[in-house]
Amino acid sequence: MKDQTVKPTALPERATLLRWLAGVFAKEQTPETLAALGTDASNALLREAADAAGLRDELGGLLALVATRPDVGPFALDLATDYARLFLGAGSRGITVQPYESYHTNPRGALFQEATGAMEALLREYGLAASGTKEPADHVAVELEFLAQLTADLAEGGEPRAAVLRDKLLREHVLVWVPGFCNACIERDRQGFYAAAARLLQSLLRAETERLASAT
Repeated sequence: MKDQTVKPTALPERATLLRWLAGVFAKEQTPETLAALGTDASNALLREAADAAGLRDELGGLLALVATRPDVGPFALDLATDYARLFLGAGSRGITVQPYESYHTNPRGALFQEATGAMEALLREYGLAASGTKEPADHVAVELEFLAQLTADLAEGGEPRAAVLRDKLLREHVLVWVPGFCNACIERDRQGFYAAAARLLQSLLRAETERLASAT
């Protein structure tokens, strides 16, 4: 697949994609969410966002995969199994992809470490908390949802702290470990759904890496 550049002006669209990806990694897909992904009328917002951000191919690969499984009930069960194997520790050590920053940045691979506290502090700085989820603040879904919120607020131009905190979140958290998390998803996912989502996320983050590098 050829590289595509995420358009820097597509902030609202990037926020849409990030929020959707946060949901993908937050919990298992349901027959309803899969049916929506497989219907042009329901996935129009995602497709429009991907087109505006220059990520049509990446999203298209995921939608094409969903289209091959029109019977969404069995597909949802298969993906629930994959989710448990990849992210909930139901697979072997070589299959599990830990969705926590602490695991990837702590030398002992322990959870609830410095990254958790740092993310909690960063959320508080913006008047938010991870209390709406059972997961700690350094879960990939929490970090992506926060990034989506900051991106959306930056696009609207109403929150002066959004740009500074967004770059801090990227430099000190997301870009430190999520690219490696994506690589592991691509290598270990059996059905290909989470691998396709990881490729989409990788492309978004690659553009952020390039933007930050050009700003220094």
